[in-house]
Amino acid sequence: MAQEQTEALTRILTSAALSRVLGTIAELGVADLIPTGQPQPVEHLARASKTHEPSLYRILRFMASYGIFQEAGNRHFDHTPLSAVLRTDAPGSFRAGAQLFHHLFAGWDGLHHTIQTGEPGFNKVFGSPIFDYIFRRTRNWARSSTRA
Repeated sequence: MAQEQTEALTRILTSAALSRVLGTIAELGVADLIPTGQPQPVEHLARASKTHEPSLYRILRFMASYGIFQEAGNRHFDHTPLSAVLRTDAPGSFRAGAQLFHHLFAGWDGLHHTIQTGEPGFNKVFGSPIFDYIFRRTRNWARSSTRA
């Protein structure tokens, strides 16, 4: 029976959702809101990240099922080795990388166009080649961080 293959394909498809969730959580800075070893209630995390509490709770539980964050009981979340490197101040922090992927991920929406035409789908989605887009975005991010 094809159950094994179906389960493998489901894991692959789910990984796309996990990637989007990871980028979103990095963009929101949720990992920075959890001091290492001090589980935080989802209510606090939602308020501090200006997010919808029930939705954030579902997302954090989804991530915890993959070892990114852990639910420490009573709707409190703490770090795992994977979530800890999403903190801005972590040695070798991956937050900026996850944020970049978060912003570039929509470029995959142009894949269908690429396959049909041979033209870069990223250009169709974002209106410019990928490195031009990244250059503009990083300049804007640098400007906004100096204003903060």
